Amino acid sequence: MIKGKLPSIKRFFDQDPSLVSISIPITYNDKRLIAYRNKYCKKPECIYDKLQILDKQKKATQTQTQIPEIDDMTFWCNICLNTIDPKEFLPDEELQRIIDNTWNQIDELNKNPNTKINCKRVQLFRDGSWEPIFVQNREGRIVRKNQTVINKAIVLPQLEN
Repeated sequence: MIKGKLPSIKRFFDQDPSLVSISIPITYNDKRLIAYRNKYCKKPECIYDKLQILDKQKKATQTQTQIPEIDDMTFWCNICLNTIDPKEFLPDEELQRIIDNTWNQIDELNKNPNTKINCKRVQLFRDGSWEPIFVQNREGRIVRKNQTVINKAIVLPQLEN
């Protein structure tokens, strides 16, 4: 992975005036995602976890050993279908702040033994705001921002951007 800085997430909204929001994953294998983007990927959904990249590098290295004619470690992005080099990934610091903020708030809410809040994605909006997309709780109710879980009387606070 190389060092550098990616342009803001805002660039995706600037490139597509019709884009209202973007749904972005914040987990990888049910763990906090360590957000990386490849500088050649073109879509906002092209996000990889650090472990995914290391795994792809490992597999590419194994392939190189087995097939000497392969001189680079490229693979296809699952989202934008571009050929990308695992060495060309950069941390997405802006998205990582959102992921960390969301996880920290959910961890705080889940300290209550009667609460189980689960969130795998966040919705990013054109104005720079964002909100978690909550999945179902134990009782099968969808828990969303500023809604009450009726049986447990838990009210989710307004999440800070």
